[in-house]
Amino acid sequence: MKKFLKKIANNIFIDTLIVIVVFILLCGINGLFGVMFRQKVYLTVEIIAFIGLVIGYVQIIVKNESRTGTGTLILIGILILTVCIIFWKMILLFLSLSHKPEHVIEKDNHKYVAYVNSFLDVEVEYYDYINALLAGNTLKIKEYYGKGGYDPFDGNHDNYIAERYYYYDEEGKVIKTNDKNTPQITEYELNKNDNDKQQNISANNTSDILYYTAINDKVKIKIVNQGNWSGKNIIQIFKTIDGGENWISQLATSDGSKDVHYDSKFTFINENLGYICDPGLQGTDGNNSSLMVTTDGGKHFNEVTIIPSDKIDGKIRCNEVPYLEDDKVKLNVYTIKDQQKAYYKFVNKGESYFEFYYDFKNE
Repeated sequence: MKKFLKKIANNIFIDTLIVIVVFILLCGINGLFGVMFRQKVYLTVEIIAFIGLVIGYVQIIVKNESRTGTGTLILIGILILTVCIIFWKMILLFLSLSHKPEHVIEKDNHKYVAYVNSFLDVEVEYYDYINALLAGNTLKIKEYYGKGGYDPFDGNHDNYIAERYYYYDEEGKVIKTNDKNTPQITEYELNKNDNDKQQNISANNTSDILYYTAINDKVKIKIVNQGNWSGKNIIQIFKTIDGGENWISQLATSDGSKDVHYDSKFTFINENLGYICDPGLQGTDGNNSSLMVTTDGGKHFNEVTIIPSDKIDGKIRCNEVPYLEDDKVKLNVYTIKDQQKAYYKFVNKGESYFEFYYDFKNE
């Protein structure tokens, strides 16, 4: 056994074949977990395999004691080299098609690994980013940019816009597209196809509901607590468009959830405009509080900017959600100086739901 292992260890060709087999097995295991190696890993293994096979082949020729066998091996090597020289253009074409430019892209507040194919038409495929070595193996988004010949993410084509886009669910069905000729799953059908995740989650457990509002008879929104960790609630946002028969997950995150600190407050002024007031870590009296806004019904949230004023002395803190008054969205804030709180009112100007400006002081 020791002699056999020693023989293998001294045979670079066999060692390389073992590496290739192990890598193929790892690729299969990755597939079972819904992930795949990123392109840099494949390229590294291919280079190692090529160098190992060439060196190993030369090693076999050198160590071969039979003149006939050595001559045969040399002849085979010459034939392989001749074929490569004759068909080098086809080989390069195959290699260029098999390896596509790879980019890590932030899109829709989510991180993706994007692969560009620009041989005939420019096509970009997006997969979930996992880490520097791995990506998800389920196609999430596909974009078409028209005639090929360029990379839309090479820094020289940033102003190019995709002519068509397709968003896919886990089963490969189109859930969003601008292609009128391609049918897409409606929110109702998507809800039906994923009951465990989206349909009536926590509907019968009112203790999990942190916020609930009825925009009208058909449209209702609720925010549900799905768990807790390190002083935070893990929330999900659901909307119904049929009076409560079916509930649709809103947050456009990888798992449909978002973390907020304990005692966060929520409001939806209409079915698209909503706010979350996060008081920050408990015991800090709003020192690290934040205010977030959504304008697409809870799919994405952005930080609200509270414009300071020279009439305010101290850091502005917030512990209440905005409210609608006189057709304007208003917000109450406060400062702390010498252990005394001073209260102020801010108001959004025009349709700028992302910015609030000083209005007056509440005496």
